[in-house]
Amino acid sequence: MSLYVAKGSPELEISSAELPSLLFEALDKIGERRHVLAVPPDPTRRDSRAGELTQHAYDYYGGRLEAVLPALGTHIAMSSVQLTSMFGKMPHELFRIHNWRADAETLGEVGTTFIHEQSEGKVNYAWPAQVNRLIVHGGFDLVLSRRTMGQRKKRRYFRAFGAISCHSGRDLRS
Repeated sequence: MSLYVAKGSPELEISSAELPSLLFEALDKIGERRHVLAVPPDPTRRDSRAGELTQHAYDYYGGRLEAVLPALGTHIAMSSVQLTSMFGKMPHELFRIHNWRADAETLGEVGTTFIHEQSEGKVNYAWPAQVNRLIVHGGFDLVLSRRTMGQRKKRRYFRAFGAISCHSGRDLRS
């Protein structure tokens, strides 16, 4: 994984005016992409500024940002009011609903030993590594991941889209 832009500290507050230039700097370094999917968190992670970052990604890519898939987990789909509140004037037609019961595709498995170690012995079984099938079969050449934006554990930082899944039409399972 490459890190394209890094800026932050516990005391740093990145302004709304500075945020787009940092994001655009990172996206410039990635290079041209034609089919982009953004996977921001749902409203329960609103403080991450992911809505703002997704809006800026839309400003940068325009029509090449073909879909936004809020990472709902097991939460319900976002309403029109929630979409507008979090993502501003982005067209609602871009948003896809994640149906975790029907849309998950298993890419592999996280082994029992690793899960047992990481859970400090509390869990002792394998866990399926799953993503929404739109990520695997949507034909995107860039997926902007939600886990890489905003604020974590009260530390402010900018690592916008630091974990990026890029593929050129190949099956992500291979």
